[in-house]
Amino acid sequence: MPTRRGAVTRVDVAIVVGLCAFGAAIRAPGLTTQDLWFDDAWAALPAHVGIGDALRMVVTTPLYTLALRTWLIVGPHDTWYAQLPALFFGVAGIAAVYALVRAIGGSRPGASVAAAVLAVSPVAVTYSARVKEYPCDLLLACLVLWLAERWRRDPTLARAAWLAAASTLALWTSASTAAVVGGAAALVVITSLAAPRLRSQAASLVAVLLVASGVLWVVFLRHIPAQLRTNWRTHGFLFGY
Repeated sequence: MPTRRGAVTRVDVAIVVGLCAFGAAIRAPGLTTQDLWFDDAWAALPAHVGIGDALRMVVTTPLYTLALRTWLIVGPHDTWYAQLPALFFGVAGIAAVYALVRAIGGSRPGASVAAAVLAVSPVAVTYSARVKEYPCDLLLACLVLWLAERWRRDPTLARAAWLAAASTLALWTSASTAAVVGGAAALVVITSLAAPRLRSQAASLVAVLLVASGVLWVVFLRHIPAQLRTNWRTHGFLFGY
């Protein structure tokens, strides 16, 4: 019996389960009982200081850092335990990419290829066995893009509100998601130019993002150490570092 376009079928579920299982299998060996890599050690350090000092160490990932800090405090002091969130996000990202491609109208083979590329990507595999926020960034990016596409197809105020909430969450979780959040906001603004009834939604979204970004800057980003700023400018501010 034919299914409606975009409906999730047993075939989709089987493909996603298979790809996620394969992705987990090639990522899991990265779990270790050895010491953390030096950059991951910095990410884990807030769990070993008080909340006041931890907030000063946040840099560009406020919510992720505080969530990771809580995770590390409540669990065993083992490296493999610190790696589990990134492993979970890394595997979930495979499913998220598949779902996003299907949601925007991509074919099942196209979604399978996209998810398979992520499943075997050396960079994605490596960071799924680290501690930093990059696999979580991918999940949040997929969420923002899905909500933006959902709004584009049916631009209601409720859907714009969900997009604004997810975009704010993404920015406060990791400022590196600004590129995706900005792209989603640009989609809303450009769409509203041809539809005057949508301009109030676009204005509201932009206002929310400006406030969220402004508070993020005042509370955290403006306190980034000068040496880090120099490194980021040299290697790619927030994106290529």
